[in-house]
Parts: sequence; C-alpha cells; structure tokens
Amino acid sequence: MRRPRIFKSDGFRLAAVFALLFLTFTGILIGTVLFIVEGTQRAALTGANDADITTVLNGFLDEGVPEAVEVVRQRLGSAVPGRTLHADCYMVIENDEKQILAGNLPELSPRLGVFEVSLTGLTARAGPTVILGRGVEITKGIYLFVGRDTTVLAATRDRILRAFLWVVIGAIVIAGAGGLFLGFRFMRRVDAIAQTCQSIIAGRLDERIPLTGRQDEWDRLAGAINEMADSSSRDLCPSLHHNSSYSRDY
Repeated sequence: MRRPRIFKSDGFRLAAVFALLFLTFTGILIGTVLFIVEGTQRAALTGANDADITTVLNGFLDEGVPEAVEVVRQRLGSAVPGRTLHADCYMVIENDEKQILAGNLPELSPRLGVFEVSLTGLTARAGPTVILGRGVEITKGIYLFVGRDTTVLAATRDRILRAFLWVVIGAIVIAGAGGLFLGFRFMRRVDAIAQTCQSIIAGRLDERIPLTGRQDEWDRLAGAINEMADSSSRDLCPSLHHNSSYSRDY
C-alpha cells in the first residue's frame, strides 16, 4: 500500500524532524527535572531524619540511653516498643541483643549511613513501604534508625511524568497538524508549477505560473521559470506579449 503524497512532502518531513527534536529535548528536560526534584526531596527527608537523630543524641548525652529511649517514645507518641503507628517518621532504637527499646518499626539489622529499607505491614496500603533513613550507633551496643516514607517521591514523580505526557501528546498533535498544513501548502505550489511547466512544454506558451506577491522562495522560483518562458516565447514568436505577474494566493 502506497503512502499518501502528503507524507512524502518536505513540509511534512520538516515538521516531523522538528517534532522529533522537540521530543528529544523534552525527554532530556524530563530527566533533568526528575533528577533535581527527587534529589531535593531526598535531601529534605534526610535533613528531617538528621534533625530527629540529633534530638535523640542530645537526650542520650544528657541522661544516657533511658533518656534517648524516652525521646523516641515521645517523638512517636507511644510507649509500646515495636508498635506500628501512623506517624510522619519511622524510628527504632534497639540493643545488640536485637531487643527493641522503643520505636514503630520491627527489628532491623544494624547498618550505618543513609539507605532505604522496604517493609510490609506498616500502613494500610497494599505492598511494601519504602523508607529512606539513616542508621547510627548511639553508643556501643545501641543502634538507632530514623526514616521517612518515600511515597511522596513516587507521587511527585508520577505527577511530573503525567504533566509531561500531556505536553508530549499536545506537541505531537500540533506537529502532525502543522506537518499536514505545510505538506498540503507545499504540494499546492509544486503542483501549480508542474502543471504550468507541462502546459508550456505542450505548446501553450502563454501559460505562466501565478505569483503570490509574498516574494518568498516559491515566488522567486516561479519568477525565474516565467522569465525563462518569456525568453523562449519571444524567440519563437516575437509578436506575442506576455504578462508574467499574477496575484493569487496559494
């Protein structure tokens, strides 16, 4: 099955090239925006975790481990170790015997630094909860982990991707419409020039290509062909007078 002529026109191809370039730069922009936004949000979560860790450490420095445990309980609003509560953060403080002293997380394998843990059953949502947090050793044998739910990161990522998806769809529609418009416009001019040239070849020497008056490249081409036809007609029939300038919009 042959493709319609419109898809072979330079106007449509030019619009397709610009659409492809736009989509390429849009993809780069999406990646950059996601990188910056997610990095900013992760930094904010880590900063909040570090603030809570500092509070617990200050309690430990004031009155030792019992005060650090009390700070964790007060921060979570529960005196029941290991109980899962709806909170804006997740914390657990445990000893080297895997005993939870306070917190709303199950026992974790001690791990230092910033990392993510995936746990199930923490919320009513289906699937695991991914927590970004930091683990520290308060003192020898006492481990503290403080983290935040990363659901906000996924939600923000989805909103950004949806917004850019609509932008891409709109760009494709506009590029397609623009390509069809330019393609039809190019074909009209080309067909007009081709038909006039065929008429002249067939012996109708008074035929001329209409000019639009916009003095664009099409008018320059049409004018050059008209002048060539004028010169040929004068040589063949000097008595004929031709007017090669028309005002018609294509």
